[in-house]
Amino acid sequence: MVWSSTCASGGPFRSERNSTTSNWANTWWARVIARLDAFGSLLVGLFGALIAWRTAAGALSLKEVGETSAILGMPVWIAQALMVPGFLLLAAVGFYMCVMHLRHAARDPIDDRTA
Repeated sequence: MVWSSTCASGGPFRSERNSTTSNWANTWWARVIARLDAFGSLLVGLFGALIAWRTAAGALSLKEVGETSAILGMPVWIAQALMVPGFLLLAAVGFYMCVMHLRHAARDPIDDRTA
């Protein structure tokens, strides 16, 4: 078991600081992944904002019409309006994570290792 973990990690002669190609490739790949994560988070934020907007517009239109549930006779717009804060939170977290991923992509990983 010790032998396989030593071989998988590059052995006892592995140097983390002297491999310029390896450091460049790892840095480049980490930045690509961070930018893809930022794009995905941006899409989540936009989706949350779109769903919040449409849910709020639907709740307002249901309030104007005065639609009620069939059995209990309760207004339907109240339940629909209660969904809007959750979708707004989804949008806020998506935009926040987008900014955090972009900051991570701009950071230099070499500085992180020396700290």
